[in-house]
Order: sequence, then structure tokens, then C-alpha cells
Amino acid sequence: NPSAPTNCPLPSQESCICDPGYILSAGDFEGFYYAEGQSVVLDGDCGRWCDTIVVQQRCVESMMVYATCSVEDLGSYHTFDGLSFRVMGSSLLPHFVLTVEKVPRGLQDFSRFLKFETEGIQVSIEMGEGSNVKVDGQMVRLPVNVGSGQIRIYHSGVRGFVLETTFGVTVRADWPHIIRITAPGTYSGTLGGLCGNLNGDISDEFYTPDGVLLNDTQLFADSWRDGSLSAHCVDPLDSWEPGHYQNGSQFIEHCNIMAKHDGPFAECSRAIDPQQRIIDCVQLLEQTQGAREALCEALRGYTLLCQQNGIGVEEWRSATHCANSHYEVCGTSCPASCPSLSFPFQCTSQCQEGCQCNDGNVLNGDRCVPPVGCGCYHSGRYRQAGERFWHGEECQFLCVCDGITGNVHCTPSSCSEEEVCHVLDGEYGCHPRPHASCSASGDPHYKSFDGTYFDFQGTCRYVLATVCNDTTGLPHFQVDARNEPWRGLPVSITVEVFVNVSGHLVH
Repeated sequence: NPSAPTNCPLPSQESCICDPGYILSAGDFEGFYYAEGQSVVLDGDCGRWCDTIVVQQRCVESMMVYATCSVEDLGSYHTFDGLSFRVMGSSLLPHFVLTVEKVPRGLQDFSRFLKFETEGIQVSIEMGEGSNVKVDGQMVRLPVNVGSGQIRIYHSGVRGFVLETTFGVTVRADWPHIIRITAPGTYSGTLGGLCGNLNGDISDEFYTPDGVLLNDTQLFADSWRDGSLSAHCVDPLDSWEPGHYQNGSQFIEHCNIMAKHDGPFAECSRAIDPQQRIIDCVQLLEQTQGAREALCEALRGYTLLCQQNGIGVEEWRSATHCANSHYEVCGTSCPASCPSLSFPFQCTSQCQEGCQCNDGNVLNGDRCVPPVGCGCYHSGRYRQAGERFWHGEECQFLCVCDGITGNVHCTPSSCSEEEVCHVLDGEYGCHPRPHASCSASGDPHYKSFDGTYFDFQGTCRYVLATVCNDTTGLPHFQVDARNEPWRGLPVSITVEVFVNVSGHLVH
């Protein structure tokens, strides 16, 4: 206040005063000096934003800023910083400690896996009907708490799931072609992969793992590709019937629904520019030769983006073939499910379009069932009604889920001498002890117990397998095979087998 000395009603006193031409600027706040107009973020968790106005500090609560990256349809990427690009034929794509992997399944399709790893915990989710989930190699059912609650995975709608972490990273997948990763601002500038580095600058998104900045999207994507199956990562499009939309003008007409001022996306298009989405939509229709599913996937991606930002979308499709369910353009992201009857949690997600269970039904896995068809929630994992499973570090208990009461009943038990307690094909329990096979076949071809293949044309009697003399505690056996020349040719075939087990000879 420059006029303060003139209008001061108090008597003069001995003190330090400013030299002529200077006035007192700002002052202390919580032990620190801040200049007039200076803004600062305070507290260890960045919880307050303060600025200095006429020597007074004004503070407001500071909100944590989050950013979202998404992977949609058959190769559209939208980075944390807002850059959009397309790359076809993705394989093992490192994101964060999050990867999307596609493994050939037969000649016409891929199995798609989403894998998340943090602090030694490995989660693998097969995206598709059923959404098989493995934690550290063991099959589990949703919902599940992992690492003392550090990771929580649960269904979101009939065909989606959410992976939440205590450190603010959230992964939302909507089968089959949409994945969204949301990360807090604390990761700013520290991330790498196809989702970018989250530094607020879209001009430096295309860094390779080696720190080289590229300007070609395909080279950038290839730099993050990994795995021996990379050469096979080309999506077959035979499952999408082409020809529903005939030409480029129809492609543009139908994709432009996202920008129509009187269309179902009118409110959203005023807040979120759909032009890049329209371009991606047209390219996808061109790639799939006008497949109806391509348009649906493009519109669905824009729908979820709008809803994620709290903007409503009007109904643009009304087809559903889900049992005991119906379609909603803005349905709950946290549907009533069997485990939620005994495992409630607060739903903080925006609504989403898709299948919702009919009244009187709840979500059981990826199916809508009456509540009487529910199972049990035991030790952080969901079990189906009637399911029998082993429990304890050494399979000390055999348990069963009572679907009527929702309780789990366990009885002391153990594996037999021929079994061992471990995880096999994702299932924890008592399994037969591992075995190996050796073979002799053809003219002849040999395969050892450890998997070595070799050929030779000897015409004698040979020992295929026997217990060595210095081995104790194992029943003795020996298997011999005799070879002889075949039709006068310089090759031999196996013609006799001799088996000796505990002194008994089988020929």
C-alpha cells in the first residue's frame, strides 16, 4: 500500500524502513518469503495452490491431475499428451510396465493378452469371452485383490474389466479392441512406450527405448515391439464381413455422425474435437473394406471418451445379444455382481455404453444370472458355486463353495504320494508328478527324455532306457529295441521291443 505512511494513525517508532523509491513487498508465509503475485504449490502431496496478493496468501486445494492413453480398434493410439496416430500389426508392446500381447491362435485369429507387472506381481488377462485372469501364473476369478490390496481387478460391464492400483494407475479394457490407461501427474516425463512420456508436449512423443526421437509412426511402434512372434503380428480381418458400406463417400458420411450438430454426439463434439476420430474412422473402414463392425468400434471409442470426460451421448445403436441383459448408452461401470453382495466397493467411474444385466440379475463373471446362481468370496478371490479348490501353502485343505449360503467349507487334506502341490496350467492344487517321454519311431528317429532328436541306422538291439546301477530307492526297469534292415535299403526300422520290469520280461 504505497500511501500507508501518509494515512498511518499510529505514532512513529524505531525500526527499519525502506529507502526512498522502495516499498515493502509481500512477506512471510509459513516461514518462507514470497514475492507479490508469486504462485506456489505447497505440501508434500501438492495439496495446496497458493498465490500472493497484497501481502496476503490465498490458498486453494490443489487437485491431482490425471492423463489417459488409449488403444482402440485395430491400431489407433491416443497418447497421454493428446497425440493420435495409427499403427497396424502390433505385437508385444511395452507400455509403462503394461504390455499388450497378441499370440496366433490357429490360422485365422489371435489371442489377446493384457499383462501388468509391478513390484514383482505379474497379472495376465486374456481379453475375450470369459476374460481368463492369471496372477503370478495362477488362474483367478474376478474380482480379486492382489498384493494386500495394491492391485484390484473387477468386471466393468458384461465385456469389460478395470485394474486399479493404490499408486493411481488405472487400466480399463472394453473387449475386444479398447484399452485405456490413466496415470497421475506424478509420472510426468517418466513414462515410455506407445502412450508417450506424459510431459504435456506432443512434439516429442515418438522416443524409442534407446532415447532416439523419430518422426515415423511405424518405425516408432516397431522400436517398442518385442517377442519372437512379432513377424506374425498382422491382424486377420476375415471375421469382419466387408462390403456393408460401399465407397469412400459412405465412409465419410457415416463417420461424420461424430461431428453433426444435431446428432447423438452433439454435446460431446462441442467439447472434444472429433476430427481426428473421424479420420481414424474413415481409415478403418478403408482397411476393412466397409465392415459394419469397423464403424461400430470407431463410434464406440468416441462414446467412451466422451463419457470418461463426463459428457453425455445419445443412443446411437440398440442391438444386443447378451442373455438376461439389455443395451444402455449410459449404464453403470460398476454393475451389481455376485461378489459385490459380500464385497462392496465405492464406484467412482463414469457411465459407459454396452450390455447391462436385467433387473433381478447380477453379473457372475461375464454372464448375468439370478442371485441364487452366485458363488463365494474367499481369501481375496471369487469362487463359483460348487467349485472345489485346494487351500494352504502345501495344499493342506480341500475346500468347496456353497452357492446357497455363499460360505466356503474347508476340510484338512493332502496330496497323494503320486501327486505334488503346485500351479499347473494356471490351477493351484494337487497334480500328478511330472513325467517325460522317450520315443523310437520310423526308420528310426529317436527323441530323448529331455527332448533331443537324433537319427542313426544301426541294426542291433539297443537299450532305450534303464535305471542306472548306482540309483537307489527306485523300482528297476529296462526297455530295449531291436532294429533290422528295411527291404535291402541302407536304412533300419524298429521291429522288436523288450520290457523288463522288476524281473518280469515282456516281449
